[in-house]
Amino acid sequence: MENVQFKASEKLVQEVGNVEFGVVKRGRPVGSGVNPESKRQRRLAELNEKRANGELKRGRPVGSGINPNSKRQLRIAELEAKRANGTLKVGRPKGSGTKTAKTETVEVVVG
Repeated sequence: MENVQFKASEKLVQEVGNVEFGVVKRGRPVGSGVNPESKRQRRLAELNEKRANGELKRGRPVGSGINPNSKRQLRIAELEAKRANGTLKVGRPKGSGTKTAKTETVEVVVG
C-alpha cells in the first residue's frame, strides 16, 4: 500500500474553513493579528516587566510571610528536631490496635 498524502477536498475547505498541511485550523489566529496597543497586550507586557524586576506578587508569600511563633510552625520545628535526633516515632503506639475485652463465664441453667 502506498503512502498517500492527505489533500483537503474543496468541499471540506468550504465547509470547515482554513486547511493547511492536512490539519484543520480552528479558533482565533495568533501572531500577526495581535494588536500590541490592546488593553490585554499592555497588561501582559506590564506583568512581564514586573516579573523581570521581581515585583510581581502572586500566590502565597514565600518565607517572609510566615510567623515562626505560630503553633503550626513550632510543631513543625519540633518534628524536624526529633527527626534529626532519630527519636521521632511514626504511627500508632504499640498495642493501640488490640481490643481489651473482659471475658465473663456464664452458667447456663436448664430448668
